[in-house]
Amino acid sequence: MLAFTPVGVFRRLSPHNGRQRPTSKAKHKNDKLNTKLLVQDGLDSEDLLWVNRCRLWLQVVSLADLTQGHHAQVSDSIWSGAAPCSWNKHIDWPFQEKPPKKHWDLWRRTLDRLLNLTQRCLPERHHLGPWTNLPSNWTWYFDSVNNLLYEQDEAAWFCYKRLPGQSSRRVQMRFPTAGRKQADPPPSHAEPASVSKSGSLLVLSSHAPSVTVTRPTAPSFQALLDTQPPSLAWAYEFGDSWGKAPLIAQALREGRLTSVSDGSFKTRFGTAAWVFETLDKLTNMDGGCIVPGHPSIQSSGRSELAGLYGIAAVVYLLCKHYNITEGAIEVGCDGLNALRDCFNPGFTASCAKPHFDLVCATRTLIKRTQIKWTWRHVDGHQLEDPFLEYGDLDRWGQLNKDMDLQAKALLHIMNQTRPLQYRIYAEPWTLWVGNEKSPPTHRTVSVGLRTGRGV
Repeated sequence: MLAFTPVGVFRRLSPHNGRQRPTSKAKHKNDKLNTKLLVQDGLDSEDLLWVNRCRLWLQVVSLADLTQGHHAQVSDSIWSGAAPCSWNKHIDWPFQEKPPKKHWDLWRRTLDRLLNLTQRCLPERHHLGPWTNLPSNWTWYFDSVNNLLYEQDEAAWFCYKRLPGQSSRRVQMRFPTAGRKQADPPPSHAEPASVSKSGSLLVLSSHAPSVTVTRPTAPSFQALLDTQPPSLAWAYEFGDSWGKAPLIAQALREGRLTSVSDGSFKTRFGTAAWVFETLDKLTNMDGGCIVPGHPSIQSSGRSELAGLYGIAAVVYLLCKHYNITEGAIEVGCDGLNALRDCFNPGFTASCAKPHFDLVCATRTLIKRTQIKWTWRHVDGHQLEDPFLEYGDLDRWGQLNKDMDLQAKALLHIMNQTRPLQYRIYAEPWTLWVGNEKSPPTHRTVSVGLRTGRGV
């Protein structure tokens, strides 16, 4: 789209380099094109030329651009000529050097006279009204019921709490950027807003309802989980607290997240449970799984690995959904060998190693994230000491005990005749005999190489 220039003398004076004028839709119900207002003002040709150059440098088309969405006031940056309008970058504007100071004085006098401003405030007849064609990727929304400011950033939402002690006038509401927290999408009553930044504060300029555009809703983390293949979904099958995912993701991004898992095994059947908890202990999210694989390869060690795989799977999906490219988590487990197999940087892959499929799959998921992983061994079965009670344990020991009980409960209630899950997301090549995956050993590897049945 090319930059709009007016008819008549305004078009003749504008440096549009022969480009055709685009059509421009109003962004608010009562919006007006600046060019029509300027032509109607009756400026002489020389002044009109310089006012238009200021307009071109600011990249403003309509009254909504002058106010940058504000219902009642010309924005600071547009009034002073400090920075171009933030939402017209899609227009192919002709090159325009920034006009000198004296012409910005002319710009302000013209706006003052043309719009009958009072301290940059618009009279009621120039108020913009509701939004009419809001861009689908609009960034800011304001919840006036709870005084929360929402920011849409790609697939994630963030919210800001209002700075205490500020004026109750909404045009002056401030929101500290340090308070940015990941959140669910804003409520349906939240309105599109205009926001400017002043140092470490976000300043709410205005908000208004939209008459033609439905507020975009980011897909939930639950929706992402529901679309995953069975080879991955088994790892979080018994999780049910996904509404806490935004808070867990925020803690992961800020390096304030811990996780503990434990497994249970009996008569060739295994389960595992895992939990995520923020360092302040205020938020946790837990779940569990049935260990995949044939009954003949089940063991307590495989159950421990399944719990660690569950942690890695959920973190992998959190990073994917919330676009987490940095952060940290510390993982705890009472299975020392399982921890070493999954996290030791000196690990050497060998198909002769027990549970080679789970180990390699877990390490692959960890590698696919960009966060820092650390781990610690947690002493298991501490409460077998008759002199210790639950309250005597540190938080790692308590969470380990909680997951031990949760995995055992899952073991006792699950129907062991249900169909087996064999495939594991991110595992290396496998050998199948009929409908069953063969355990990884030197013998099956050699068979796979001879027959070409490795997948």
